[in-house]
Amino acid sequence: RGGGGFIERFRQQQGRLYGELDRHIPPDQLVGVANTQRTLQDLTRIIPGAQATSECLINPRIAAIADDLAADAANGNVPYQALRELRTRIGQEMDNGLISDVPAAQWRRMYGALSEDLRAAANAAGPQAQAAWTRANNFTRAGMQRIESIESVLNRGGGPEAIFKAATSGTKEGATTLRSVMQSLDDEGRRTVSATVLRRLGLAKAGVQGEMGDTFSNETFLTNWNLLSPEAKRTLFDRYGPRFRGDMDAVA
Repeated sequence: RGGGGFIERFRQQQGRLYGELDRHIPPDQLVGVANTQRTLQDLTRIIPGAQATSECLINPRIAAIADDLAADAANGNVPYQALRELRTRIGQEMDNGLISDVPAAQWRRMYGALSEDLRAAANAAGPQAQAAWTRANNFTRAGMQRIESIESVLNRGGGPEAIFKAATSGTKEGATTLRSVMQSLDDEGRRTVSATVLRRLGLAKAGVQGEMGDTFSNETFLTNWNLLSPEAKRTLFDRYGPRFRGDMDAVA
């Protein structure tokens, strides 16, 4: 999972900063989720006169989240701790650019809406909560910009799914695409891509996947590992020292 990488360190510090906010708002304090509900309504909106077509454009997972939040927040409120954890889960989904089945732009919109609801809760809790929110939010904004810069390089290469398919195509052409992407990233970005590809290699197929979407399958990992060409393995792993790829082969 790329221990010690940028995203892991970012999430750890982010958790500490938002932990300061938690000190000022009781976990069971009811807070509004109006911004999040409006965003979900917009993402799942049916276009009059094009009902069938617009339904096809709605992401099924986003639609399920919209329905579930409507049930959980029937009166427009959820406990503060629930709001915090929802936002954290969405942030984790945004980290999984090569894995997620929801477009990154839709996750970002949801994350932004949850952030607005969290800001409103901090404002209502008083000056100390507002100050804690500002520190945590400023740090988060800078980190998200860093993550988005990686996404922009991936998108220029055809998008996360295309890059993963290139990596596991077993061809020199696929390795060339992967190498071009890696050369456009800095060291932190390369480590992020390598770690995410490793996760994706072992991600269980939909029929046996868990609710959180992170179930690991040895069989899937071995199948995908054997699809990596020697060139792709060199591009992904040789930059981490002479023993790294040999150790990965030993694990496989």
